[in-house]
Amino acid sequence: MGRLPSARSELKTVRLTDPLSRAVELLSENAYDQLPVLDDDGHLRGSISWREIGATNRPATALVEDAAVLKVRSIRTDEPMVDCLADVADHGCVFVLNPDGSLSGIVTGHDLAHRFEQELRPYALIQELELRLRRALKKALMQVKEIHGEYGLPGDPAKIVKLAEQGMNFADYITLLKRDDVWRATGWQFPQQSFAERMDRVRKIRNETMHFHTSDDDRISAVKEIQVALQMLKTVQPQA
Repeated sequence: MGRLPSARSELKTVRLTDPLSRAVELLSENAYDQLPVLDDDGHLRGSISWREIGATNRPATALVEDAAVLKVRSIRTDEPMVDCLADVADHGCVFVLNPDGSLSGIVTGHDLAHRFEQELRPYALIQELELRLRRALKKALMQVKEIHGEYGLPGDPAKIVKLAEQGMNFADYITLLKRDDVWRATGWQFPQQSFAERMDRVRKIRNETMHFHTSDDDRISAVKEIQVALQMLKTVQPQA
C-alpha cells in the first residue's frame, strides 16, 4: 500500500478539540472533500466532511469532535493494496497509517484506478503483441508452403496448429522469426536480427511480468520496450 504516492502524502488535519470553523477553513482553502481528525497524540480518530458540518446547525463555539465521524476505515502502509478495495468501493477512500499508528496519507478510488491501469498495462500490451505475432507467423508458414509447394520443415504443420491454438510460447515465436524462409514470407522490411533480438527482450519482460511491482522504473521501461515492438507490428500489420 505504501507504494501509492497518495498513501504517503502530507495531509491537512484537524484535532478533535479544534474549533469547527478551523475544519471549514481547511476544507475551503484546499478544496478537500474531507479531513482526517487526530487526537492529541497525533493518531487518527475519525474524519470530517462538508456532509457532517452541514448536517445540523451548530453554535459558533462548536468543536470538531461535535461533528466528526469517529469510525473510519484505515489500512497500514505495509498491508497489501487489495485489502482496501472493498472499503474504498463502499466509502470512497481509506486513510493510510504508518506501522506506529501515525497518519501517512489517504487513498481514493481515483488513486486505485490509476494504479491498476499502470499495473495492468504491460499485460494488455503483451497480449495484443502476441496475438499479432501468432497471426503473422501462421500466415508466413502458410506462405512458405505456397511458395515451395510444401512446408519448410517437417514439423511446420504442427507449428501452425500450435499457433492457431495459442500453444506456442514466446521462444517458439523467436525461433520462427530467425528462420530466413519464414522471415521472407512475412514481407517485413525490418532488419531480421535486430527485430528478433527485440522480441527476445520482450520475451524476458513477459517472463518477469509477475515482478513488475518491484519497481515503478522497471515497469515504465518494460512498457516502453513493449510499446515500440507493438508499434512496429502495427505498422506492417494494421489489423490485429
